[in-house]
Amino acid sequence: MDLHTFRQSLAQAEPPPGLGVAARGLWWDAKGDWDKAHGCAQEQDDAAGAWASLAQEWEAIARALLEGE
Repeated sequence: MDLHTFRQSLAQAEPPPGLGVAARGLWWDAKGDWDKAHGCAQEQDDAAGAWASLAQEWEAIARALLEGE
């Protein structure tokens, strides 16, 4: 999945199938649901689940996570 497709998926009610846990968290953050986003990040106990400020790094995080999917 590329970033454009990921952003288009934000019009849906649920994240697209096949996203990893951290990418689902980023999806929920983009939808404004910090609780679900944080829950996803807490499920992934590694570097992908522990990025810095999402407001500053959202696009970089999305690209890194989606390119690895």
